[in-house]
Amino acid sequence: DEKIVVGANGLAIEAFTASAAALRAPRHLKAARATAERIWRAAYDPETRRLARQLLADRAEGEGFLEDYALLARGFLALHETTGETRWRTRAAALAQAMLEHFSRPDGRLASARDEADLFVSADEHEDYVHPSGPSAALDVLRRLSEPRFAAAADRIVRGFASRFAARPERWPALAAAAAKVAPATQQAVAALAPKDTGAPDRDWPTSANRVR
Repeated sequence: DEKIVVGANGLAIEAFTASAAALRAPRHLKAARATAERIWRAAYDPETRRLARQLLADRAEGEGFLEDYALLARGFLALHETTGETRWRTRAAALAQAMLEHFSRPDGRLASARDEADLFVSADEHEDYVHPSGPSAALDVLRRLSEPRFAAAADRIVRGFASRFAARPERWPALAAAAAKVAPATQQAVAALAPKDTGAPDRDWPTSANRVR
């Protein structure tokens, strides 16, 4: 399989960047930069602000899902936070703006695919698993960009997902971790919806989730 999946490479960029700092391994940072540049130049169209799902022989193929935008943006933010290079933050902000344009719903949530009508099972049904789901990664990106326009969007997303989180909080650890760092008023609104019969105090849901990024 020679496909290069954009979201998976976003995870790889973030992992290489973290290992470069932790292990003092410049070659890992070099790999992260090279991967990020290749994906950005081949998979993102600045005119339409659309990101492809994958690359095959360096050709962009398919429509990117929310997770592709969000996980790639996380990789770019990791590079920015480690190197201080502004181009990575600029690109992460471009992806964040594209996410809001392409995936925002009236109820504040983010759809996981631009056109879910053609999907047999809605991608929105995917929750956090071995890596953050698209909505959880998107919330993390919006929070870390620290701009008013993105902070307001993050607030809407937390409120939009509050009922789903309250129903099955164990399925949304990455969402909870990101939500725990948004505005206090939003945290309180979500915490008020936490189930009362789990045996755990409501205040514990963001704290325990902070162990997952």
